[in-house]
Amino acid sequence: MSNKILAVEGVRGLAALAVIFSHASLTFWPYLHGDLTDSRSGFERWLFDSPFGFVYSGAGAVCVFFVLSGFVLGRNVLDRDGLLQALPGMVVRRYFRLMLPVLLSCLLAWAVFVFMLPHVDRHALGEWIRLFGGFDFSLWNALRQGAFDTLLWGESDYNWALWTMRIEFFGSLLVYGLAALLASWPRPAWLLPTAALACLWLVPGGDGVYYALFVFGMALAQGKQTFNSRVLAVLLLMVGLYLTGYHEESRSYRFIEQHLALTWQGEPLGNYDLANMLGGMLIVGAVLKSPWLGQGLSGRVMVWLGRMSFSAYLLHMLALATVAPLVFNALRPALSYTGAAVLSLLASVSTIYLLSLPYARWVDETSIRVSRAMSRLLLQR
Repeated sequence: MSNKILAVEGVRGLAALAVIFSHASLTFWPYLHGDLTDSRSGFERWLFDSPFGFVYSGAGAVCVFFVLSGFVLGRNVLDRDGLLQALPGMVVRRYFRLMLPVLLSCLLAWAVFVFMLPHVDRHALGEWIRLFGGFDFSLWNALRQGAFDTLLWGESDYNWALWTMRIEFFGSLLVYGLAALLASWPRPAWLLPTAALACLWLVPGGDGVYYALFVFGMALAQGKQTFNSRVLAVLLLMVGLYLTGYHEESRSYRFIEQHLALTWQGEPLGNYDLANMLGGMLIVGAVLKSPWLGQGLSGRVMVWLGRMSFSAYLLHMLALATVAPLVFNALRPALSYTGAAVLSLLASVSTIYLLSLPYARWVDETSIRVSRAMSRLLLQR
């Protein structure tokens, strides 16, 4: 496996960790996400006002995920012979590849809601985590949502992180379709830029930004050029990280917030969304096009984090709703809020990755084999 692909795993693993930290900050330190009336630890104001918000930027991490998906899928299908004929099978495989791990995560969430959450006291933590599981859940609804509603309609009641799965699925189909069109398009150099603009212009609800990121990732896969300048690589990476840490109220971004006010289709274009989109593009572009950065993110730990990333992404909400408050409540009488919260976070992260080990092996990897079998069964191939 080339360093470039190993670097993909490294970036994906760090992005998943950023999502976990994002939701952990909502659990323990809501101030870090802009709830400036709820300060719980002395470091919150400093971190919020610093340019290091990328460490817990879930929005930036999601943008990184989508660019990476466009790159990996594009790399697999660009210039592939017989792509048009293979499209139905690819769609079936992609659906079952994503659906099976999602379905089990919804069923696990239902079990946690029924058997664990009623016995977990979350009152001392942030409102965000206290509301998790507060709806009329049922086993049938969890089955239906995991099997159909999450991927097709974006439902995410049982696992709030699953809102990205619909975009992941349809973004994959977008990459497949564009790859098939490229072979016969009269001006192929114009297809991807046109597709990205069409996503921004035509897709409602702000999701067009995310689909455009798939197209950008596909363009990275199509372009073979790299650069050797370490200065340029570091500069692009630092700008990307800075942008993904964007918060409107943060002092580190006050200048941008005061002087940049763009519009799109007659509506204000939020600097927060724009910053995370551009930041995700710059981060992935810098790593994939700089062999030096790619090498730095291709170590064993980074690759392991990447291989655990999908499982950790699917399981982390359950750990934050159970392990985090149990450990926090046990430690709080003897420790400060910050001390109890930090140790609870460490316990939660450890639990997430311990659970990800069997989940990645028995669920994630199994879904790959099952998706191939379902494609052959349904399409007789």
